[in-house]
Amino acid sequence: MTHEPWLDPRVLAGFAAGRTYRRDAAIRQHAAGTDASAAERTHLTNLVGRLARRARARHPGYAALYAGLPEDLAAADLPVLSRTFVAEHEDAFLAAAGVKQRSAERFLDRPFALGSRYDDDLLMFTSSGSSGRRKIIPARLEEFARSTEAFHTRVLRPVGARRLLYVGLADRHNGGNAWMFYLRGLLDVRIVDAFTDPARLTEIVLQYQPDVILTRPRLLGAVAKQAAARGRQLPKARLISVGEHLSAAQADSITAAWGSAPHNSYSTVETGPIGFQSAPERAVLDVYTDLSLVEVLAADGRPITEPGVPGRLVVSTVYADRLPYLRYEVGDAVAWADAELTRLTFPFGRLDEGLEVAAGGTRVLVPEKELAVLSLPGIRQFQIVQRAPSWLEVRYEAAEQEWPRLDQLIVASLRELLARYGADALEVSALPTSLLAPDRATGKLKRVVRAVDGQP
Repeated sequence: MTHEPWLDPRVLAGFAAGRTYRRDAAIRQHAAGTDASAAERTHLTNLVGRLARRARARHPGYAALYAGLPEDLAAADLPVLSRTFVAEHEDAFLAAAGVKQRSAERFLDRPFALGSRYDDDLLMFTSSGSSGRRKIIPARLEEFARSTEAFHTRVLRPVGARRLLYVGLADRHNGGNAWMFYLRGLLDVRIVDAFTDPARLTEIVLQYQPDVILTRPRLLGAVAKQAAARGRQLPKARLISVGEHLSAAQADSITAAWGSAPHNSYSTVETGPIGFQSAPERAVLDVYTDLSLVEVLAADGRPITEPGVPGRLVVSTVYADRLPYLRYEVGDAVAWADAELTRLTFPFGRLDEGLEVAAGGTRVLVPEKELAVLSLPGIRQFQIVQRAPSWLEVRYEAAEQEWPRLDQLIVASLRELLARYGADALEVSALPTSLLAPDRATGKLKRVVRAVDGQP
């Protein structure tokens, strides 16, 4: 290992692989003429097919997933890889990386340090998603560096960024802080924990004067309030929103305070970067076609190609040829925003999350993705807390301007949604708050807090 880990030959090889792929993609697209996006998608689909055949022979997890299926199965007919399957076969997915589960657990239980590796070739991450259950995710250093370089090319290079401030989970084996750590091979990066006091965080922003700030939208709002109270000018920076839903009202508030609009960035620790909002005036995500084949699937498992039709998001990591995630179900509902299948909407919500409420003696599940009905103009951010099986409380941050009868609008909107599920007899209340608190275990602001989670 070099004195500067981000200059390890494996990291540099990953950076170079990303640039080579984009050069080759440009050649393919030029040859395809006006049908460039279709040519690239065909290329990615063929890659997924080849990776699946290789994984079936060499990867015990995929051997179990594909057992009994024809050898020549088309990419679009491959089984979806669910998070449940990965969790149930965690030892097989670790074995594909040459790792024993007990050894991985021992590594993860040791004190954390930024830049730590399992061995010379492997990084090891944990992800709880929204479940709270620790998942172990190995990643090859060269492949991980390739995804890091893609983020730099898409997000940072266009604005000539030299200094980046990352405010996220800095105290655990997390993909976000690892991406930022290895970005130090391409620009100056400062990593700050997301639970830093807002006053201290504001001082760091004002002193460091970053060109890019990558953090949760609620923290951008908290820093803006602190700076305004001190009469201090915020730096002109590209603002990247990650880790939480970015509402329209929240984006407007951040734009007014910072003088620049936030860009939404979408990724997972399993797949790497998925999409980036290149134009802040348009709520769409440009897909990283140099990293993954992205699909939106209907309930019957067939791909959706019509813009605006919601479905479940499935991602195949073609850049991770040794440890790929093939047709991995991320868990979010999205839709295509263009007929060329190169842009996604922002996620509508989780597919398998929701509230189980008591309605007339029966239990009714209200899906989280339906709760977007509360994205009202006067709300910057909201959280639905189940105070009891038959009582829901909406905690919300209001936008700066006055919105009359906001509590009544929130209650009426949620009641209208519940009525569609036969749960209109529930008690519904609204509670304004200055700043919603994130979940300490995951670092995320949970949109739905169930009574069984013990937080009300």
